[in-house]
Amino acid sequence: MMLKISVNNSALTTDSYPYTETSTNTTYVPIKFISERLGESVSWNRPKQEVTIKSKNSTIVRLTVGSKVAYVNDEEKMMPNTPVMPEFPNQVMVPLRFVSEVLGATINTTTINGTLHVNIKK
Repeated sequence: MMLKISVNNSALTTDSYPYTETSTNTTYVPIKFISERLGESVSWNRPKQEVTIKSKNSTIVRLTVGSKVAYVNDEEKMMPNTPVMPEFPNQVMVPLRFVSEVLGATINTTTINGTLHVNIKK
């Protein structure tokens, strides 16, 4: 199935393609790209394999590659799937819905002619 993602009705263009893991029906996106499109800043701690997102409204989200546990303002939250860092494109890919919603965005999906359209609004 094809996948098209837009943020605030603007098409998402990235060098790392979002994808859907069909076994869990989870859409993955590059963390840096989606966070910055939502107006947030991202930092990467390579030794810990941890991504930290700092939002404009003071929300801090910490995600670790391979762990379903996320910390949102130091409160433990369980994600449905783990962030991953595939060899290619060597970027952290995260579950789109979880990250978007903890950052205060809403997600709407529709399927048109075999293409999944995902619109994120914040």
